[in-house]
Amino acid sequence: MDPVNRMNIRNLHQELRWLVADACLYPKDSLERRKRMNHLIARIQTSNRLWKEPRISTDDYNDALQQTWFYLCCRIETYNPDQAEVLTWINQYLQYRIQDIAHQKAREAKLQIVLPDSESELADKWIEHLPARPEPPPILEEVSAWLEGEKDVLQLICLRDRPDINGYVLISCRILLQKTWKQLSEEFAVQISTLSSFYHRKCLPFLIQFRELHGYLKPNGTDIRG
Repeated sequence: MDPVNRMNIRNLHQELRWLVADACLYPKDSLERRKRMNHLIARIQTSNRLWKEPRISTDDYNDALQQTWFYLCCRIETYNPDQAEVLTWINQYLQYRIQDIAHQKAREAKLQIVLPDSESELADKWIEHLPARPEPPPILEEVSAWLEGEKDVLQLICLRDRPDINGYVLISCRILLQKTWKQLSEEFAVQISTLSSFYHRKCLPFLIQFRELHGYLKPNGTDIRG
């Protein structure tokens, strides 16, 4: 590597460490913190040194990337500049999430069963009667605060061609408003199976991270339901 590139990389590392330290000066969920987090994320994205993974689809990569930004926003105080550069820290987490998605896809491929139309309709009727999982009142307050703090990120996780059906809306409806899948299907004019599948694939990873970070759930996530 030539001296100019080495200097540019060294300057980038210093800049990112400074941005992290600056963001940590402000309270969580504050407007100033969010502004600085957005600046930090934008700088990482424009650095062209974010881990790329050509072996998975663009959608899956973006899912892993959104989980990584969520992790960064929640755990930025845990970053230790003595252990790794910011890019190393973020890229390692991103690689783990990519591996998780690849493993999940492999498991789904082994278990996938194509149902005839009649059986698919029966499955929808079964799903629509599943009640929303009740949550203890204390966690509802924390979920509500977390949703508002991460609203910008969660709204980016949306059903294709339906930005109104996004992570923020569905988690709010299922956890806070306790709406059933049947109610949501009628409200959005979308099949129950489509909503349920989107929620479990796209929204639950963020909710599981929230529960892990707040001590409500063991990392294996066995008691998560939608």
